[in-house]
Amino acid sequence: MKFKKILNIILVVFIFINTFQSYANANIIPMEEVYIEDFGECERHIQYHRESDGVWSYIITNMVGYKIDGKLHYAYCMQRDRKGAGGEADGYNVKISDMLKNSEVWRAIINGFPYKTAEELDVKNDQDAFVATKQAIYCVMYGWNVDLRYVGVDDEGWRIVDAIRRIVNSARNGTDTPGKTNLFTINKIGELKKESDQYYSQEFEVHNGAEMESYEITNIKNFPTGSFSVDMNNNKRTIFTSGKNFKILIPTDKIIENFDGIVTISGKLKTYPIFYGESYDKERQDYALTYDAFENISAEAILKINAYKSKLKIYKIDSETNKPIEGVEFNFKYNNGKNIGNYKTDKNGIIEINNLRQGKIVITEIKTQNQYILDENKREIILEYEGEKEVKIENSRKKGNINILKVDKDDNKATIEGVEFDLLDSTGKNIIKHVKTDKNGKAEIKNLDIGKYILRETKTRKEYKIALEQNITIEWGKTLNLTIENEKMKGKVKITKISEDDNLITGEVAGTPIANVKFEIYDDSEKLVDTLITKADGIAISKDLVVGKYIVKEKETGKYYEINEKNFEIEITKNGEVVDLTISNKSKTPPPEKPKEETPKIEVPPIEPIKKLPVTGY
Repeated sequence: MKFKKILNIILVVFIFINTFQSYANANIIPMEEVYIEDFGECERHIQYHRESDGVWSYIITNMVGYKIDGKLHYAYCMQRDRKGAGGEADGYNVKISDMLKNSEVWRAIINGFPYKTAEELDVKNDQDAFVATKQAIYCVMYGWNVDLRYVGVDDEGWRIVDAIRRIVNSARNGTDTPGKTNLFTINKIGELKKESDQYYSQEFEVHNGAEMESYEITNIKNFPTGSFSVDMNNNKRTIFTSGKNFKILIPTDKIIENFDGIVTISGKLKTYPIFYGESYDKERQDYALTYDAFENISAEAILKINAYKSKLKIYKIDSETNKPIEGVEFNFKYNNGKNIGNYKTDKNGIIEINNLRQGKIVITEIKTQNQYILDENKREIILEYEGEKEVKIENSRKKGNINILKVDKDDNKATIEGVEFDLLDSTGKNIIKHVKTDKNGKAEIKNLDIGKYILRETKTRKEYKIALEQNITIEWGKTLNLTIENEKMKGKVKITKISEDDNLITGEVAGTPIANVKFEIYDDSEKLVDTLITKADGIAISKDLVVGKYIVKEKETGKYYEINEKNFEIEITKNGEVVDLTISNKSKTPPPEKPKEETPKIEVPPIEPIKKLPVTGY
């Protein structure tokens, strides 16, 4: 056998990233040149119908091929009108320029000899199988009808004709093409998943477009220490039969940083490589060159692992209401000091951080809302690979207190019990707290949120006015002391003193005002609270008196009048009220008149007129 040299088989590398896309093998050309020679004439068992004269003639076929390392590989003519190797013609070299491109011819060969045995083709021997395959190739190339073209001269011949027919049908109706059968793909099945507490696994499927006996994982590199291949039952192994999936197990605690793991696989794949041998002499045949159906193919797969797939979710809530707090800022770091960043809670009080790696995370609150106390505790949480952790962090509100002392405005030493207050928010619409002063006039409100409020007095003792509401501000950690005065409601008594009847002594008629009448006013505890004396108009007006019930007593009256000894009950019910009280007095009875004594008559002589005296010098 003559040939220049045989090239090393080119290994085809598949690189699959993330999605593990598959790529076809490049064509393999194992040699540059081979020597075609004759290996003998085949027996004649079929005839063909010669178109030129309509005569049936025997088909004469020489079995030709080439050898590599002593192994015979068969070759088939590509131009029936050229002289080939065989008979008296010498063998010759052909150069291998390319793979066979004609898909139908390629399908005829791989469905014929030598890829199918004589037994599989249902013919007697290899020579008959070679004849059937060669004639099937011609039928495909030239469009011949098998049933019109060939007849068997004996039973062996008819078996050859049947084989030709089957091969031609496979060639014309098949779908495989050169190169497609070469496909050797690795498909990632699903995603990286947690196999156990110790391992994550990635499943792979090795797909071949043709028969493959087995494949071997020859190398695993760039994976974390401790990674290895297993079968689907987690048995550690590197060699797998065709159609069996495998997994790579990766230690969970080693997935700290991103990595590109490389898996190298080799397999013996039935690719049916058929080469095109081109004659140097254009008068001689070109040949389709069969080769080993199986060939060694290697592939590499890159598994890109993202170590940053853990998630952290922070809920910031009010410690009392569990309501979310917006705008709270946190810093996040890995425990090795690597900064993750600062994040603020959204309107729902939530921070979500994706793309974190496993390990310990240090959480520090650095800013919160003004009404809350900054939580200075550093929190450490542990994330697992692909884990999601939720953390609730509470904020306590800043608080202050109010102490209320309720006193009488006129006498601050006099405290007032039972005064009620509403503490409202700054809008005045919502009641926060309701309190009532104790016997010492005190009320307190503790643990109030800082901020602005309205303190509104809602009820006091009946003798007091309701105090005006106050706008107050509660500060963190401080107690607001409020002394709130209550002004008593006051009114007056207006007494009008008149004569009840005509005074026979003074001659004053009934209804005449009486001056200088003295009155005393007592409260309901019989305490003297005021003394009044009527003026000339008979009117006396008291000082301001606290609302309530009083008794008016007449103590002194006019000289010619009787004292009215009746107690007059009055009540002042509202502030500024003037109670009119008209009191009449009966006149005193005058004493009886004495009888008049008769006066004796005295006669007085008439007085004579004085005579006019003479004028003197004076």
